[in-house]
Formats: sequence, structure tokens, C-alpha cells
Amino acid sequence: MTIPSAKPVVISPLGSRQPNKVHYVDPAKIIYGCHNEFEVDKYTGLVKAGDWDLDQYKFDDEVIVLQSLKMIKHGLPWEQTPFYKWRMECIAGRVIRYNCSTKEDVVARCEFVERMYLNTLNAGYIPMEYMTRDNIAINIDRNGRMLYNNGRHRLACAKLAEVEVVPVEITVRHSDWMRTRKIMESRATHKGRLYNDVEHIDLQHLLVAYTGRGGIILNHIDRDSTTVLDIGCMTGYFCGILETAGYTCTAVERDPNVFRVLELMRIANEHTFRTVNDSIENFITTDERNEYDTVLAMRIFHHFRKTEEGVEKLKYILNHLAMKELFLQEQPANPGGQMDDAYLNLKTNADCARFVVQNSCLTTFEQVADSDTPGGAIYRIYK
Repeated sequence: MTIPSAKPVVISPLGSRQPNKVHYVDPAKIIYGCHNEFEVDKYTGLVKAGDWDLDQYKFDDEVIVLQSLKMIKHGLPWEQTPFYKWRMECIAGRVIRYNCSTKEDVVARCEFVERMYLNTLNAGYIPMEYMTRDNIAINIDRNGRMLYNNGRHRLACAKLAEVEVVPVEITVRHSDWMRTRKIMESRATHKGRLYNDVEHIDLQHLLVAYTGRGGIILNHIDRDSTTVLDIGCMTGYFCGILETAGYTCTAVERDPNVFRVLELMRIANEHTFRTVNDSIENFITTDERNEYDTVLAMRIFHHFRKTEEGVEKLKYILNHLAMKELFLQEQPANPGGQMDDAYLNLKTNADCARFVVQNSCLTTFEQVADSDTPGGAIYRIYK
């Protein structure tokens, strides 16, 4: 080539089946599979308790078609690959897989997989002629991790071709994950919406009040920045997407109930960013690092401005934060709104940015999103 079996499991339905929805996922994020696989037609949408999800393996390490394609890519013939050898062993043992009962059948199957990879590489996605009635299928384990379930050849080709996204459908969800889903659904308290965006593919059905802000931060963050502090981080969405982009993040959330959800989401999305359950004023007095390139204060500082004591705390926080830039989204004066009786009721978003400059090490500000942005205008304040 010149180119750059499941264990039996007893199922017990634990509730109504989930709709068979197509999601779009970066194939590189499907890292694990589970030796307990489920027939897609029979079990799609089922919720299952138990330890079925614990017998996991790394897809790239165990799936021989991916290993074999990597060998083919580097110029080796199919006959030297584990994929070809395994198929020939099946024939010798009178085991028929993928209708391969002769050497010619095995060669034809290898050529089919090779064409699938080449066409995926050239098209930038898995061409429809290689998509069966089902998309790539995954399961969701107790913590929210995606586990490969069906479509290994298509997933292997997509991974090797570095396709950006592939269509997947969820077959079985663990009952513990369903409890986490219900917790997230209960967080939709802003007129039936979540406060912030969510990363996990199995939560995309939830409506969001202040959506789209993560992209604005990613587009305007200082490219020399490496460390990020998110104040009042809620469920950790900003830290999640910034960690994926290569930043080292710390998420501070003082509400213990929200913090528990933050930890559930961090684990579900397989992030490793640091989480702190404390008030920001306590955190900055005890944090050994105490210096961050970028600070996020997205609709959080106005809570301090409601009382005289809160304003003094806010001044202390701003004065003691060692930072190079801060992203600010604030709640200015809003007649009939929550800031009516605020101790410090700043009239405009620009006034809010000036207050930060007056009380911090930062000196300049620019508006990076206008007032039509969900949650209001966003400012980048910097030295």
C-alpha cells in the first residue's frame, strides 16, 4: 500500500429507553471500549445498572484493525499485519467472521478496509458507502465516559485519518450516569435553562441561558497565557474548553452543592483541571500559586456590589489578584432588576470595567462582545 467478541450480559431495563439521537464527536475522544458490548438493534436506549462498564480497554491498544492500518500506512503488506493473520487463524479454526471463509475473502476484506481508510482520509469524513444503517455506536459508563460499542473499522479509519467529527449513537447508558443527567437537568433553573454551556454529548438536549461565551474567550485570550483562574465557575465549562485548548486551569466555586455538580462534570468530561470549593477571597489568601495569566469573572462581581461589605471584599480580591488579563461580564444598573438596591450600582458595562481598572493591577480595557451577547457585553481588561 502506497499511502501517506462480546461477553454475554443479562440486561434489565431500569426505565424508559432514551431516544436514538445522532451526536457528533471527535473520534480521538473515544479512547476506551468495554469488553461487554451490546447489540445495537436490540439494546439501543437502554439504561443498565451493575458492573458491565468496568472491564475497559484502550481502543488504540487493542483494536487490531487500527494497528494494522498504521502498519499499512508505513508500507508493510497486509500479510504481515495482525488483522490479516487473525482472519486466517479464524478460517483455520473454521470460524466465519465478516463472511470470510477463504484466503481470497480475507484479501478482499483487507482491500475493503484499505479503501475505507483512503476514502475517509480524502473526504475528511466517513463516506456514506461505508456507513451501515447504524452509525458508530458508543455506551456511556457510570462516570459519563464514552465507550466504543460498535463500528470498529469506521472508528479506526476516522482516528487514523484524523477526522474532526464522526456521527455516533448511544446504545446503553449506565444507571449512575442517568442520575448525573437528572442532576444536571435539575440545574436548569434559569427559566428552564442551564446557566452555562455543557460539553458532554449526552447533555446537549439541555437549553442554556448564557450560551456562546466560551468561543469569545477562546478568540480573545492572550496567546502567551498558560494559566487560567475561573471565579464562580459553576459547572466548569470554561475550564473544560480551555484545558482542551492547552491551558492549565483552576476552577473556584464556593457553593458546595454546585461544587459537587462541578466535580461530576469534570469527571464526565475526563478533565484534570484543579477544582477548589471555597470563596474567592479565602482562596487568594491561601493559594500558593497566587498568580494567573488570565482570570475569568463572568457575571460574578455584581453579587459583591450589592452590599458595602461585599464591595470591600471585591476591592480586596481585585487588589490581591496577580494577573495579566481579566475577562469581565457584569450586571450594570437594570431598573426593576436585581441591582436596584445595590450599594454600588454602576450604570454601564464600561463603568464596571473601569472599576476593575481602578482597583487592580490592570490598566486598559476593550470590549470584545457587545451587549446583545447572552449575559451582556464582555470586556477584556489587561495591562
